[in-house]
Amino acid sequence: MVMKSTRVSLVRGRRGGLLGPRRAFRFVANAAAIATSALAAISMAAVPMADDLPVPTGAWLFNETAGTAAADATGSGLLGEYRNGVTLGVEGPKPNSRAADFDGVNDYVEINSNLAPMLGGTASVSFWIKTTQAGNNQPWSAPAVTGVEQNGGGNDIFWGYIDANGKIGMAAGNGASAKSTTKVNNGAWHHVVLTRDHVSRAVRVYVGGVLQGSANSDAGIKTTAFARIGSLPKTGGAHRYFKGTLADVRLFPNQVLSAAEVVAV
Repeated sequence: MVMKSTRVSLVRGRRGGLLGPRRAFRFVANAAAIATSALAAISMAAVPMADDLPVPTGAWLFNETAGTAAADATGSGLLGEYRNGVTLGVEGPKPNSRAADFDGVNDYVEINSNLAPMLGGTASVSFWIKTTQAGNNQPWSAPAVTGVEQNGGGNDIFWGYIDANGKIGMAAGNGASAKSTTKVNNGAWHHVVLTRDHVSRAVRVYVGGVLQGSANSDAGIKTTAFARIGSLPKTGGAHRYFKGTLADVRLFPNQVLSAAEVVAV
């Protein structure tokens, strides 16, 4: 029996890979060779196929070297603006990649659209982070990658807040937090994925592709407006600012990424 070559389409989905149009890498795999190699078969099965890969609605690589514009790599038109002197062009998490550095005083990126409709309900967020910052054990008093604090209320959400021990967390409203077991404030790069299901209340924290924390937080959709990355704005009182470096921030509205998808992004 003659085994025919099979053409398979894959989409590049490794953590930290550049976004852009959904470009597929095509290759010809010899079915007979794969059948004789268990290792090859396992490797093939571990790569999500094109239709299985999560697609972000907004993504900012933060790879600019000058100017104030932070481009949305998805082409969705969610443009960002670097505010108050964010340092651009610093070394990123991957070879030849770049990132943006925030001073923890007043730096942030302002997105040209309210993020609450995208991140106030069921959603996932992924990003690369490098920091030495210690925050606060109360999410509403801690620096965060994005989110908002409603002063005196629970209509708020905290994506990637940093606690007093340097762990990274996720919480909604006044509900319980999920936190990493890893301290991400050791000055090294970490890939983080946060997920929330606003119906089941489940929130999860993944670091380096591994689930490290889960909890049942507040249910429901949080509607307080926010549009910042690198800062936690408050409807009353002083805003909180992230100190450190961020790269490749991606938003997945209405998606709870699976463990396999977390590795793929």
